[in-house]
Amino acid sequence: MSEQHTLGKILRKLRIDLGFSAEDISGLIGVTTRMISAWESDAYPMPYERMELLLMKIERKVPEGGLVIVHDVNRHTVIDVVTEGNFAGFSLNPDNATIKSLAIDRRTGRPYIHETTFNIEGNEHVVEVGFKWKRNLLLNFQSEFGAELDRSMIAVIESIIRLVKDAEHCNPTLRQLKDQIEHASNGYYSAKTPEERNAYQLEQDKAVKDLLKMVN
Repeated sequence: MSEQHTLGKILRKLRIDLGFSAEDISGLIGVTTRMISAWESDAYPMPYERMELLLMKIERKVPEGGLVIVHDVNRHTVIDVVTEGNFAGFSLNPDNATIKSLAIDRRTGRPYIHETTFNIEGNEHVVEVGFKWKRNLLLNFQSEFGAELDRSMIAVIESIIRLVKDAEHCNPTLRQLKDQIEHASNGYYSAKTPEERNAYQLEQDKAVKDLLKMVN
């Protein structure tokens, strides 16, 4: 799922991820909290110069290498800002690349995976960081679950991804199961109690098992 890449949407996603209030942002760039709200809701477009100023200020507060800015080189603007804390995935495509991050839907308040596809030219730094953070995610997975991701395990994961993609074309039900898996995964990482995490994990495991049955 992806929202339109306006500077206001990017501002809100970044602010929530960093745990900043509207007051914090207004203090950094010298505008009112009412204007912050207007930008985030797209009632008024956020000036690019203000975004540049904000990113310059924020980069000083974030640990080195903990934030990456994605540019649209042709339009000379920012199309996404991702921190390592909300990074959710990266893939290199034949003609471009895609970076994923956790975000909160403004209307429903529910977490979802935000995807940004970008041209590699002018964003080589994003590709480098994407691979680094993706590797860190795998290492965190190994540490948390005690699972050794050797070449055979990675091959299994890649094969499952290919099988699901091939089966999706003739079985639209798979899309619903993937949505259930994504919902449970997002819920797991945003849960505040062990009971909530366990419930989301069970929901995710069930949806994955159903998905594998349908693929086979």
